[in-house]
Amino acid sequence: MSVSSIAAFGSYHGQLKLEENRTEDAAANTPAEQEQSKSSESLAGTGAAAASLSVEALFAVAQVSQQTTTSNSYYEQFYPSYEGLSITNLAAAIKDPGSEVFSQNRSLADVAEAARASMDARLEQMHASGVFGQDSHADRNATFGELDRRALFAVSSNEGGLFTQSEQEQARWLMQQQQALAMGYYWGPISLKSEFLNNHDHLDAIKLSIQFLDQVSADEKTSVMWAYSRAGDEHVYDLLIAESDEERENFTSDSPAVQLIKAALDARLETQEPILGVIVNDDDLKNQPWFEKYADRLDRVLEQNRMHFGVS
Repeated sequence: MSVSSIAAFGSYHGQLKLEENRTEDAAANTPAEQEQSKSSESLAGTGAAAASLSVEALFAVAQVSQQTTTSNSYYEQFYPSYEGLSITNLAAAIKDPGSEVFSQNRSLADVAEAARASMDARLEQMHASGVFGQDSHADRNATFGELDRRALFAVSSNEGGLFTQSEQEQARWLMQQQQALAMGYYWGPISLKSEFLNNHDHLDAIKLSIQFLDQVSADEKTSVMWAYSRAGDEHVYDLLIAESDEERENFTSDSPAVQLIKAALDARLETQEPILGVIVNDDDLKNQPWFEKYADRLDRVLEQNRMHFGVS
């Protein structure tokens, strides 16, 4: 793998926090944050969505020869929760991110209200039973456990202004966890990492990530975060397949936003300008030095993107 391929892979998947010795630390709430959560009935933020991954850590991910088991029950073990608080929908989205078992094809505004009600009810149940605060992973998973991926997106994008900043970050963390596990990279409690089986190389991982992102809801596909991730995957795939003996597959996205961002990423190969921070929204993207020449087109393209996916 060339230096440019390694750098690209590390850059665009730096938002997926896969480093073993950081997964548990970044997810854990401090006692002060837990106390704040108890008083406000809102999970404390982790800031995990802002974590980046070194290239060295990315390529230190262990691989094993066993065939990965991909049943929903297999993935559920990486979502510890409390008794009576199911996390089935979180785990199910790894294999089927487009499933709407919770959203049920309702408007995103209605999904957000339902998500708010579900989260509040679960937080109340945990506080009443006295389990909240015993385990940060279980706190988060139990709170969001009823939500499918579209509902997580409603929280992460603060649909209707119903969610705190920390809840938005927690939802993004869970969405990134789903994508990472779908790619074959472990993300979760360190104590459970030995149970995770992975036999994918980096080219396989990129293809799995593209396939995962292509299955998410139309609402999510209108977001800058999705478009940047999808464009980054396509860009890295082009670099990796050029160095591979495998036959090239057509992963070209028909999303106007993905096409614009990928053009900017391709041009960045010449300038080697840095990727600054985490890209979640249009301001994050416009502030990137490598996107400067494309920034004046972004608003128009994002509107075209919404029309393309039929989202008003």
